[in-house]
Amino acid sequence: MGLEEVEARAAIARLIPVEVEEVAEVLARAGFRAWAVGGGVRDAILAGCLGRDVVPGDWDLATDALPLQVKPLFRRVIPTGIAHGTVTVLHKGSSFEVTTLRGEEGHSDGRRPDSVFFVSEIEKDLARRDFTVNAIAYDLKDKTIADPFGGIQDLEQGIIRAVGDPAARYQEDGLRPLRAARFSAQLEMSLEEGTRAAIRPSLERFSRVSVERVQAEWFKALRSRCPSRCFRILLEDGLLQVTCPALFAAPPREPIEAIWARLDGAAPNPVRRLAHLLYDGLSLPEKELPDTLDRLRLSNHDRNEVVGLVAAMSLPEELSAEAVRKWLSARGRALAPSALAFAQERGAPESFLTLATEELKSGVPLAVVELAISGKDLIDAQVVEKGPRVRALLFSLLSHTFAHPEDNDPNRLLALARELARAER
Repeated sequence: MGLEEVEARAAIARLIPVEVEEVAEVLARAGFRAWAVGGGVRDAILAGCLGRDVVPGDWDLATDALPLQVKPLFRRVIPTGIAHGTVTVLHKGSSFEVTTLRGEEGHSDGRRPDSVFFVSEIEKDLARRDFTVNAIAYDLKDKTIADPFGGIQDLEQGIIRAVGDPAARYQEDGLRPLRAARFSAQLEMSLEEGTRAAIRPSLERFSRVSVERVQAEWFKALRSRCPSRCFRILLEDGLLQVTCPALFAAPPREPIEAIWARLDGAAPNPVRRLAHLLYDGLSLPEKELPDTLDRLRLSNHDRNEVVGLVAAMSLPEELSAEAVRKWLSARGRALAPSALAFAQERGAPESFLTLATEELKSGVPLAVVELAISGKDLIDAQVVEKGPRVRALLFSLLSHTFAHPEDNDPNRLLALARELARAER
């Protein structure tokens, strides 16, 4: 027997936040209806009925009240998308999007409707949504469910299916093919045959989507338990080539299944998993990486971390404390723990990982700021005059401590600095 609606109703009623019900009660007292919609409804059914390890969130509301009728009912309302019927209600520290039941016409920019019109039936509102699992509504007054497209059954069967014609849904918003792949990973479900078949014919529409929206979907997928489910679809159906043409443009260095297994096995850190993907998918990582990162428009912090992680796979040729200290210094103390985790996930020798971990914990200097003396000390002791030689001398001292960490002492370093300065004259 399939999942019954009564079970779904009970799960939603048990897991829905009281704040959502309170917003609905305010609307009801004013004579309006309200439904819980979106990811919260979907995830409540997954968690409450199907035993999935998800925390229901992203609770949105649909209502038959117009935006200008909603605004006076609450103390704090943000007109986030009032032209399209949406306001954000701030209530008890949480925010809830409240959208008037609507239909849509035309999507010439491949993202937003050219025009919207308000409707009175929840079923008509659900018809504009992307996938059946996101087109389920819970009536907050009557405690009934509207599921006109079989979203509950698709949740039970583990299927991501477009509402109606998938090609039409993808033309409405060019991001939807990528969202389908991301939901496949995030919810660990399979794409329905027609929903997947419509992806490749929609690539031109997808190519118009902003990189920022694409990047956000990538990071959501990379946080999931099995990100390979998403990126396999992106690779096989052409989406990956649109965003990053260099990725897997040439046959990878190892079987693709091994690459997917490593991606899934890595810790759910999106930046580190992205570094794995780029290291495996670029035939010449260090050469092709800058252009690929430019395409993804990462923040400077994330970009620097990816570059550092990829470079970290240039492991020392010899296993010695001095060589490992130089490797750690090149990574920097802040990135070194992540670089070690990255190297471990890529199968670096245990002997290297053990020694590097010990050296990192030992407190040996890895940067000039960690030396026992500073540039000011060198100038005050009249070892060197202020100028570029100060920095060069500090780096020489740091290099010395890689082999002799016991010399990281103010007096010893000052004496060594004098010797080096005399040798340069």
